[in-house]
Amino acid sequence: VTRIHSLVVTRIHSLVVTRIHSLSTVTMIGLALISVASVCVVTAQNISPETNNEITNEQLKNLNKPTGLDLKSAFRCGLFFPDPADDSALPIAPLLIFNSTWAADECPSADTKRHNKFCDSIFSSFSSKLTLLSKSLVRSFAAKGHSIGDDICRTLKKNVKAPFVGPRSKKFPTGLEFGMYSNACGAKKWVSTGLRHGEKVCCKNGKYLVC
Repeated sequence: VTRIHSLVVTRIHSLVVTRIHSLSTVTMIGLALISVASVCVVTAQNISPETNNEITNEQLKNLNKPTGLDLKSAFRCGLFFPDPADDSALPIAPLLIFNSTWAADECPSADTKRHNKFCDSIFSSFSSKLTLLSKSLVRSFAAKGHSIGDDICRTLKKNVKAPFVGPRSKKFPTGLEFGMYSNACGAKKWVSTGLRHGEKVCCKNGKYLVC
């Protein structure tokens, strides 16, 4: 199992760095995570092609492709930074909103439980495979010794105006988490599924710091 995991992670890095060039940091992170999810389907035993409660392997490979569904009759998934002061409040900012959407015939009454389970199956496909100390999935940053945590801190510094997260931070003194959210039936609000990545994010002037 350890050898398989090592091969998968090696394959992830080699695949991702050949796909990403001069895009924005957020877009690069998004494409990187999608590539990770696509590679990890080879070990995703819990993803079934016969249920609409979990994403199928084929859907997982096409996460970045818009499906063209009307948002009023569909649901979608995204990664956000939840508010550390109030988990039920609006999230701080998005990390990644997947382009794909999926049919929600039950609209306008959202089946939040089903949507959350489906979105969590996406997150589970890659969250346990990489750590924030892993080499950056962006080739130009990886060559400079940057980590995935650095990629995220760069995004927080630029888009949230938060160069410091954790120590020395007035906004987020305890660090930040990121996790999965779902959104359905054209609603403005994103709903937390409750699933979080296992590591908190702390940053020192836009560079990742272990919390």
